[in-house]
Amino acid sequence: MNRRAFIAGVGAVTAVVGFDPVGRRWVTAADAAEWPSFADLPPLDGTLVVDAAARQAVAADQGNIVHRTPGAVLRPGSVHDIGAMIRYCGEHDVPVAVRGQGHTMLGDALCVGLVIENRHRDRIHSIGPDGADV
Repeated sequence: MNRRAFIAGVGAVTAVVGFDPVGRRWVTAADAAEWPSFADLPPLDGTLVVDAAARQAVAADQGNIVHRTPGAVLRPGSVHDIGAMIRYCGEHDVPVAVRGQGHTMLGDALCVGLVIENRHRDRIHSIGPDGADV
């Protein structure tokens, strides 16, 4: 996706507010009036999106052999977001995959539930003789 397409698509992002465990679907703010019985999301520093462009962008890996379109994509704003959404998905039996740069070959970073998009979580905090905090 080129920069112009990305910027055009940012305005079309649909944010998620919860998950309907009965209907097995993510609930957006627009859907919330129709789906009164959904589990609210934990507070997030980043965003959880369900728009088609965001989901398609993480539906294949470098091998381009396996394709799985997720139900939602987490763009974490902090490490807290990742832990909170893994716990949330565990409570609601939603499969989770973690994606970095998408360099896997056989669909290891793909799933139909939630894909955690970590490509922007790339800060090195410290490097020492016994390890690194990244």
